[in-house]
Amino acid sequence: MKYEQIITALVLPNLDLIRELRMKGQGFVPIAKRIGCSFKELNFIVNNYTIYFEDYLKTIKDVKEIERERKLHLQISRAWECNSERVNLVEDALFKSCFDHKVPYKTFNKKTGEIEEVEQVIPASYNAQRYFLINRCANKWQNENKDSIAPITDKISSIKVEWKESEKDEKQQERVDKIEKDL
Repeated sequence: MKYEQIITALVLPNLDLIRELRMKGQGFVPIAKRIGCSFKELNFIVNNYTIYFEDYLKTIKDVKEIERERKLHLQISRAWECNSERVNLVEDALFKSCFDHKVPYKTFNKKTGEIEEVEQVIPASYNAQRYFLINRCANKWQNENKDSIAPITDKISSIKVEWKESEKDEKQQERVDKIEKDL
């Protein structure tokens, strides 16, 4: 079968590359170009081969062949499905941004003409801290933006406004009346 050749020749040797590209959010087209197969072939391998895998196993009679196909299916699935790892990366980055940390980088010093390693201090993010605490310890840290409208309307309706006229207001009213008559 054509797809078996593509799997053994292109997909299996590039499982690490496929996983790396998937972790960076790449889809079918860029990955297919990098490993040297067409979009249609890679799409078939990832979707149809994994969807109809159990039906495909029923057609195989040899136990060793079934075991080999299971291992192959597991390798391809691990390389392609990395959503939980992506979530972990974002969670780690969010948690790291809750604290002051240093980011090392290299820069060229024009005075000495050498490349130097420099560390830039990144201050802790208040928003990251707030988001983290509200989502992880909801009973202790409340989000004031989630207040319902009812308590706010109760507060507004309880405000009493009393109008007291003053001399300035009377003069201003006279001017407004005069302007209205002129118009």
